[in-house]
Amino acid sequence: MWFCTNSYLLKGEGRRKMRKALVTILVALMLIAALPPFLMKPANAAVENSMWIEPATINFGTDTMSPGDKFNVSIKLWVTADHMYAWQFKLTFDPTQLKATKAGYQIGPNFQNGPNSQWATYRTGGSVATVVPDIGTDYVLITESCIGDYYVPSNTPEVYLAWVEFQIVAAPPMGGQLTSTLSINNDKTWVERYPDLAEIPIQKIGATYTYSWVAPPKPRLAVDPSYSAYGPYPPSVVGKEFDENIIIQGLNAAWFLKNASTWLAYDPALLVVVDVTFGPAWTYTEFDNSSAGDLYLFANTTTPPSGDVLLATVRFKIIFQDTAPPRMPGEYDESPLNLHDYHLFAEPIEIQTLPEIDGKVRIYCLITLPVPYLEVSNVTLGPCTEGDEFNVTVSLKYLDPHWYLVGIQFRLRYPADLIEPVACYEGPFLPSFAELQPGSLGTFYVSYFETWPPYGPHVLYGELIYPNSTGWWHEPFPEGSGVVAIITFKVKYASYLETMTAPLEIVWQGAVGLDGPETQNIVDVPLQPPVNGTYTQYPSFVGRVIDLYGGAVNSGYGTELGYSYSGIGVIWPAPYGGQGPNKPMDLVIDQSQVWLFANVTYHGWPVQSKRVDFEVLKPDGTTYTKLSAITDSNGVAYVTFRMPWPCENPESLFGKWKVIATCSLADEVITDTMEFHYDYLVHIWKVTTDKYYYNHLESVIITIEYGSHAMQTYPVHFTVVIEDNLGVTVGLATTDVTVGGAKFCQYKNGRTTLTIEIPKWAFAGVATVRVNAFDKEPAEGGFAWCPEATTKICILPQ
Repeated sequence: MWFCTNSYLLKGEGRRKMRKALVTILVALMLIAALPPFLMKPANAAVENSMWIEPATINFGTDTMSPGDKFNVSIKLWVTADHMYAWQFKLTFDPTQLKATKAGYQIGPNFQNGPNSQWATYRTGGSVATVVPDIGTDYVLITESCIGDYYVPSNTPEVYLAWVEFQIVAAPPMGGQLTSTLSINNDKTWVERYPDLAEIPIQKIGATYTYSWVAPPKPRLAVDPSYSAYGPYPPSVVGKEFDENIIIQGLNAAWFLKNASTWLAYDPALLVVVDVTFGPAWTYTEFDNSSAGDLYLFANTTTPPSGDVLLATVRFKIIFQDTAPPRMPGEYDESPLNLHDYHLFAEPIEIQTLPEIDGKVRIYCLITLPVPYLEVSNVTLGPCTEGDEFNVTVSLKYLDPHWYLVGIQFRLRYPADLIEPVACYEGPFLPSFAELQPGSLGTFYVSYFETWPPYGPHVLYGELIYPNSTGWWHEPFPEGSGVVAIITFKVKYASYLETMTAPLEIVWQGAVGLDGPETQNIVDVPLQPPVNGTYTQYPSFVGRVIDLYGGAVNSGYGTELGYSYSGIGVIWPAPYGGQGPNKPMDLVIDQSQVWLFANVTYHGWPVQSKRVDFEVLKPDGTTYTKLSAITDSNGVAYVTFRMPWPCENPESLFGKWKVIATCSLADEVITDTMEFHYDYLVHIWKVTTDKYYYNHLESVIITIEYGSHAMQTYPVHFTVVIEDNLGVTVGLATTDVTVGGAKFCQYKNGRTTLTIEIPKWAFAGVATVRVNAFDKEPAEGGFAWCPEATTKICILPQ
């Protein structure tokens, strides 16, 4: 094994002598770390008629501060002679060690920032002149002055003038320290008196900055990930490649790492090394894989890295995977990934490390058994009515007994707009095997009717074969095919016009078994993708039928939600279009075009060339319009009209409208009715703020409460504008929501919250909060869904 220090390669006896010397150096360096902790001394002692920096002594160690970290200092003043009119200081520093990043006037302790200094608060009156701090590469210049015939009296106590933020830009050498002076002792630092502006003699006292090396925490080498597993299910993992990272964890920059080396041992009967990619921190690298099962890594750098440093990424390939059978399912082979004989070198010492984190790779035996699957039965209903019940079965197919299966579970999603579950029963498959297992306590099953995301409406089912009273399962284990669950549904919606088809699909599944009849550890049993079922419902033969349905343009959104009839009009899909006897239609917005369709059939066959009459009634029961049309070759008649919007009180027409369609078919009048709401798409019920009075720069939290009759979903773009007392817009906020999902005759309500900050320039007084609900930005062609809503707030004077 090789290691490198000071550009010389050493090995054998020379390496051992060098390491002994390096250990001696390391002990000496560690003694430095045992010195008292580094402190920032609180302050210079106050001296009469002086300006000074505090803290006077600034001491940091590499164990608590790193390059890039920041700290603050204060500049203070105590003058007892004469009246003070103005002051200035120029603070100089070593730019190779520090960088001034910010500065400002200090109004109090703890670097409390202010528009002017604490000194200025003692002036006899008037205002004060301030400047933007002048921050240079190696200096900070700040000044402040009274204005007019005002001054700061001579009896003023010690006061804060300003603060300066510094950033550390250089680290001390290993075992050493950096020291520099923060000075204000120059002709740019002065205090002038009132009224002749002569300088008041003062002492100018600086500070000392020291940054010392302290032995940081020990790093460690680690394999990441420390554990990987492959298999056991087909296909075989032989030939699969994967990466393992060798990482130096927790490497502190103060170690000044120069090079790193390690050996990585692995099982060559299971793995081979395909490639090695070193991390970006290294300038010279090498690796050696000539020794079977042991990989050597070496890397050198000119720029010491820090943090979690990637030494190298090793790509392995799996070359062997055993099978089950003949071995038992769940058995595996394992290769260690052990780090050994590793070294991290700084200049001129070897860095001590924490114990390494080794890795391992587990390769499960490939299971060659056939993989079972779940199958959902198909259901076909002929003429049926709402409330009719039927069964759906879920079967487990082609199960091999060597899976030692003991439990099954799944989620079955169903078309909730057409059917709904009534009950769920245990199938005979697993109980038939439980009865044959000696001492078995039978089976246990549970079922739930769920609706939550991401699966939507579904049936959750789980079933388990109990072990015997000692917790042990016995043969025979389940095999073959059979029904595991029986679910009873009832018809929720029966179409009289068209064939309805929808999936019955398993959206999640799982199974558990044993790793063997002797060990009996619980393991997952794989399942193939399920074979899903289909629900099909044919229309009923019910003699004379007229079905009234339709849709509305709704400013273009209705055409997006629905479909047209042979390129004519708008039809909303069931159940939103009113399909079915006496079913309601979705919301119609103000002034929208409405399309009505009526399908006339006899035993499901279209009746052509028949006149259909349509009457539209307003909420008060009076007639709005009467129309008629002739059925076409599909038995469909259609008409259209536009909703009214009179000049006076148009909202009085909002409410539940009713449409009646009639047709005389072979001397018998058949009728269907359909109701719909005429309304704004959304109502803004209430606009509230978190309080009434606000100061400038405070945030106003606005809550909008809204509701909609819409059953389908529509976009709403809420905007909030605050106008101050003089009508100036001082804030704007927007948010997007989706409305819909209402039940007919009921509002679906919601709320949303926005925040606007009152700017400093806003005029004080009573302000107006204006809320609008658009479909999209007006600049993009959007329009308002409903009238504006407002509320008032008060902006306080300051």
